[in-house]
Amino acid sequence: MDRKYPHMRDPDERVLLLNLYMTQGLVLGLALLIIWLGKGSVAGLFAVKPEDTVVAVVLGTAVAALVLAADGLLSRLAPGMMKDESGIDEKLFAGRPLAHVAFICLVVAVCEELLFRGALQPLIGNYWTSVVFAAVHFRYLRHWLPTLTLFAVSFALGWAFDRTGTLIAPVTAHFLIDLVNGSMLRRKSTHG
Repeated sequence: MDRKYPHMRDPDERVLLLNLYMTQGLVLGLALLIIWLGKGSVAGLFAVKPEDTVVAVVLGTAVAALVLAADGLLSRLAPGMMKDESGIDEKLFAGRPLAHVAFICLVVAVCEELLFRGALQPLIGNYWTSVVFAAVHFRYLRHWLPTLTLFAVSFALGWAFDRTGTLIAPVTAHFLIDLVNGSMLRRKSTHG
């Protein structure tokens, strides 16, 4: 065990974490480039009247709750088909401090929603954005059910963006979905 990073059991975990942050940096850079080329504004994507902020957060929370409930149901009905066989998520969240899990989830939610909902969806629509979203999560493509689930989740996030006109709703939903799943994986690794 590394004394400097006691929660990281082997160098592969550091490489995985570095890859995650580098990938999210690329996602963010691409999102910002597309938004800039389209003469859009990142601040404008998050802009909302103060009274509508609560609506966006509540809608994002409701979308997350529905996605998590559906995921839980699918995991019980088809447990073998919904598992991430790569083990990447388990390695990423296992034994990591909860604050770091939350930080990872926030970075991923903001970067990915800026790209998919903020940059791509206005250009190609919710359907094709959801196709791209499912496709870039390539480790799930070997099985139809997780791929279909990713498409549906992306479509729901896109719907929340269309409904509210702000990225606050899909970022909230994406963050909560990842935080709950990441926390469960973290807890599973510490409690056997």
